[in-house]
Amino acid sequence: MTPYLKFHPGGIADLLLAAGGDCTDLFNEKHPWVNGHSMLEKCYIGQLDPDSVTANSNSESSRFALDKTQWRHFTLAFKQKVSHQTVKFTFELPGTKLLGLETPGQHLKVRAKINGHMVERAFTPTSKFSQSASFDLVVKIYPDGVMSSYLDNVAIGDTVEMLGPQGVLGYPEAGVVTVGGQSKMTNVRHVVMVAAGTGIAPMLQLFRAIMENNKDTTKITLVDCNHSLKHIIALAQLEPLANMFPDRVMVHHVLHEASEDDSTELGSFKTGKRLDKTMLAELLPKASPDVAAFHCGPPAFDEAVGIMLKSIGFKENQIFMF
Repeated sequence: MTPYLKFHPGGIADLLLAAGGDCTDLFNEKHPWVNGHSMLEKCYIGQLDPDSVTANSNSESSRFALDKTQWRHFTLAFKQKVSHQTVKFTFELPGTKLLGLETPGQHLKVRAKINGHMVERAFTPTSKFSQSASFDLVVKIYPDGVMSSYLDNVAIGDTVEMLGPQGVLGYPEAGVVTVGGQSKMTNVRHVVMVAAGTGIAPMLQLFRAIMENNKDTTKITLVDCNHSLKHIIALAQLEPLANMFPDRVMVHHVLHEASEDDSTELGSFKTGKRLDKTMLAELLPKASPDVAAFHCGPPAFDEAVGIMLKSIGFKENQIFMF
């Protein structure tokens, strides 16, 4: 399946939503007019017996609130606007259970029946994976966004279905990047992150994993792209880190629209234009073999950044998309 990803007409992101899992609802959402069963009739081998599937161990199911194969309901406890068009949703965790995500790169899926169709979307929590009692999802609300508009209308006390963990990309220990559990880089000394909008969410988890590990001395350079200062989601977390660790952490903000408060609120910033190859080369360290580059944002952004990174010297095995 992997070699086909870049040829998929609908883009890579949609396929990865169902990576390693059941893609029935996702297929029906994207292709409601297509009879997939008749198309695949000649490929049909047999039916999976549900009773033959090995259940999770009792210890694992008792520790974690999420499940990899079963959708579970989580109650919305709180909603807070954190930036322009962006809302933080806080969901309750049952009892003493942890969420069930353990390494940066993992995320969860949310599903809902909207206008008669099952819709699924992937989200990375912004709260610590080890946090108890609750967890947070930060969502940008688009007027025409199917899932974001749905979540914006969920009332406190209502439940939302979620499943996880999902995701093949990981940073399980200091300097190690894995894909599907296989090590791809093992001596990373500098992590580059390029994010747009809510694409900052997985970067925050990677940031946290590096900075909270006393054995990890990896340097970090983040390029965070937003429309304006008021659109920046994690400003209160990012700027203090850059100020506390100036020799280790560099945070650059790229803003399409300038404001008079930029110079007082931000350390390193560029305004009035979108990210391009020249700017990226200026902001990032040289693409030496011990530098890993991560990017996350809307599909068009991810495609453009992947091309830009290669054009300034990063090799394909150094570039990772959340």
